Amino acid sequence: MTSDLSLQEALAARRSNRDFTGRAVPLESLQRLVGAAQGVTGAEGQRTAPSAHALYPLGLRLVAGEVEGLEAGLYEVEAEQAPRLLKAGDLRPALQEAALEEQPWVGGAAAILAICADMEAVRQHFAEQPPLGERGSRYVYIEAGAAAQNALLQVAADGLGGVLVAGFDDQATAEVLGLEAPFAPLLYLCLGWPTQAE
Repeated sequence: MTSDLSLQEALAARRSNRDFTGRAVPLESLQRLVGAAQGVTGAEGQRTAPSAHALYPLGLRLVAGEVEGLEAGLYEVEAEQAPRLLKAGDLRPALQEAALEEQPWVGGAAAILAICADMEAVRQHFAEQPPLGERGSRYVYIEAGAAAQNALLQVAADGLGGVLVAGFDDQATAEVLGLEAPFAPLLYLCLGWPTQAE
């Protein structure tokens, strides 16, 4: 399935959806989603989301539950590459358990795209910019927000529903996603076929 939505139409269609049907999402949609978030768009490695000093500290992990052509599991994903299985099994319940308060849409999503970052490399790179030790973190959060919005627009263009989640226990979430320092989870996008929009 491909979309003929214009950017303006995708912007108008973007909504936070927390109720999903349970129907499997196409692998092609996830590949477009990854490309929207972190696709390479230039000969010098430029990407779809801007990055301070072109450091590109973001990494993507996919927790697949109901995805056509993928077994349930944790995957490392990059644009224009096949997902690389890191751990088999349905990890959506573990991510839901790591969420703060009640967030049933985490366990009910067909798939979850996690945006992670090497926070230490960016903090060190910008350590001399005031406020000292903080500037690099700010740049990472801006970059992650841009990547997340790109992903949300692709979700809307494909007729899927999605919602961003940033309320989670960082350590527990990192363990589910198989992340080791200095990589840390920043946010993730729960997605699937929507039953209703808000």
